[in-house]
Amino acid sequence: MNNYTAQQVTLGRAFINTILAAFNTRPAGALVVTPKLRLSNNPALVFTPDTTIATLASAECAYSGYTAGGIAATVSAPLDLSTVCQGVFIQGLFEATPASPFVPDTATGWWLDDGTNFLVGEKFSGNQTAPFGVPGNFLALNATIPVQLNQGTS
Repeated sequence: MNNYTAQQVTLGRAFINTILAAFNTRPAGALVVTPKLRLSNNPALVFTPDTTIATLASAECAYSGYTAGGIAATVSAPLDLSTVCQGVFIQGLFEATPASPFVPDTATGWWLDDGTNFLVGEKFSGNQTAPFGVPGNFLALNATIPVQLNQGTS
């Protein structure tokens, strides 16, 4: 797999509470300040709203070229993900690089965190994997954070 677009993500409880709290008090800044996009290598990992970074850290990829702690993520402005769902878009490019010895790994999912809390994550759908078996293997990840607010009025 070289390209993957998010299909069915799980939002973290702390992130959900932050979004909901913003309805009551306008935040003075961004809700997510320093997001990091990371890859998981644990095929048995199940994301829940109560998933913690500590749990995820033990399942983080470690192939040659992977940045431990994830890559800086840029979050888009709000956009329409479909006719009934809005959200934001995050892109990440992960690539295996030459090393001696080369360390292979296989990604089975992704997550986004702010350094303190799990924000959103997903196991790749259909048990897909992203193998990083040789230098040059890559994954272009298109991650979305959906917020389904578009609702019919009838």
